[in-house]
Amino acid sequence: MADLDESDMIKLASELVKNIRPYKQVFADFGIDENDYYELEKNPFFVRVKEHFTLEWNSIASTADRNKVKSMAGFEHLLPIAIRKAQAEDTPLAATAGLMGTLAKVAGIAQENKNPGTGADRFIITINLGADTEVYNKSIEINPNDVDPATLVEAPNGKTKRGRPKKTAQLELRPTGEG
Repeated sequence: MADLDESDMIKLASELVKNIRPYKQVFADFGIDENDYYELEKNPFFVRVKEHFTLEWNSIASTADRNKVKSMAGFEHLLPIAIRKAQAEDTPLAATAGLMGTLAKVAGIAQENKNPGTGADRFIITINLGADTEVYNKSIEINPNDVDPATLVEAPNGKTKRGRPKKTAQLELRPTGEG
């Protein structure tokens, strides 16, 4: 049987009760097999710890809370793996940067937009006239009612698009009189 200390037994009991990964995978991580586990279940400390985790896990009131705890446990398990992969030489820079952003959010050091506003685009115009400077900082609100339905035209592909109908010039060729 594998020599598990109390810390390892606590981790093993937690993993088994949460049932996030297949038990054979958990056993492999702890270097035990099913026979070792059968012997481990005879250990009074392991039995008490596993019962405690079972009571705690089942006391989580709602499915949403239980899923939140499972997500946190999965995140904790996958985080070191993701960091190792991001540090590999062949990892694309975009993937590494994405992970860095996620880690910054988790760590609480990411700069969040304090004033997300309404989602409208903004524009800033600065006019420098020597000593006088004027700054216009306005938001552009998008309102579907701003479009006049009369300006919508049928596109050749059958979709409606905004704009005026194209005027095609009618060219009529007439012979010029000689005179």
